[in-house]
Amino acid sequence: MRKIKRIKTKRIKTKRLILRPFETTDLKDFYEYCKNPAVGLNAGWKPHESLNESYVVLLSFIKSGGIWALTERGSDKVIGSVGVHFDDFDKSPKVKMVGYALAQEYWGRGYMTEAVDAVIRYAFKKLKLKKLTIYHFTDNLRSKRVIEKSGFKFIKELKAHYKMFDGTLRDELYYELSAEDYLPRN
Repeated sequence: MRKIKRIKTKRIKTKRLILRPFETTDLKDFYEYCKNPAVGLNAGWKPHESLNESYVVLLSFIKSGGIWALTERGSDKVIGSVGVHFDDFDKSPKVKMVGYALAQEYWGRGYMTEAVDAVIRYAFKKLKLKKLTIYHFTDNLRSKRVIEKSGFKFIKELKAHYKMFDGTLRDELYYELSAEDYLPRN
């Protein structure tokens, strides 16, 4: 069994956000956005049905590292998450997949693009990763805009690629961003 290196989740500040490690005291805020079907289904997971369900996921985020809680500057309310995860389809230790979710009432403000940009910078400059990957469902145009604004390059469409919690298969679009492409412009 290959040992997966845990990513240290350091505090990152942007113009409007603070990305910080999750804490168990974030449970109520976490549950609030995780129970929303518009959030969960767009991210590929079943909307949470209880605080206990959210607690189990929250503990896994804390344990795994590499997943940040998003808060607006001046508030400690958690409004979303962004992370770098093991990519099942590119198993190189220098490649990670970006994933994110944002409370619906914060959509359309540019927060996720700001958070993803900060995580990209951290991944390439501090973690010294070689490549980041990212996926979105074909009908998730909000994620598509975040991904394209963040500089990822479209690679291919993957038919019936993602198996949902209910067993249905969804098409995804796959993108990559290499350190080689990112670092010269930043």
